[in-house]
Amino acid sequence: MILKSFFYEPRLNGFQNWIETFYEIVSHLETTCAYSGMMSNASREQGGRTAQYVLAENLTDEFELRYHDNYNTRFDDTDPSFVDCIQIFLIEKENENFKEVHKSPIPTEEDRFIMEYVCPECGSEWEMAGSCACNDHCPQCDAEITPTNVRDIE
Repeated sequence: MILKSFFYEPRLNGFQNWIETFYEIVSHLETTCAYSGMMSNASREQGGRTAQYVLAENLTDEFELRYHDNYNTRFDDTDPSFVDCIQIFLIEKENENFKEVHKSPIPTEEDRFIMEYVCPECGSEWEMAGSCACNDHCPQCDAEITPTNVRDIE
């Protein structure tokens, strides 16, 4: 199924550009798949390796569409901005995923507090409900974080 789509679907910026972009995106997904909350980890937990391939394909197609005009005017084999653009794109996508995964928590009956966290290492922000105020680990970089704000659940 996956190989079939590589060779039979026309690619917006040509197959060579698409496969180079795909390689960079797969490289990112492979290095982040062990971290809870990252796109690759979440897709693998939900649908296994096939879901990761589909995620890589979809991200590649989205990147190619977004930067279509750049291929003819900016990117060439020696242009470091190509990789920079992919990295910026992937950071944006990881942040979108992070916000979706870490929406405001739904407290249980035992929970008394909502803790707000901001990671000084990578800038991630999230909330967590709990029965006591406590530190948490950043889901993106695993740094131990003290809550920046603690609210009582009313």
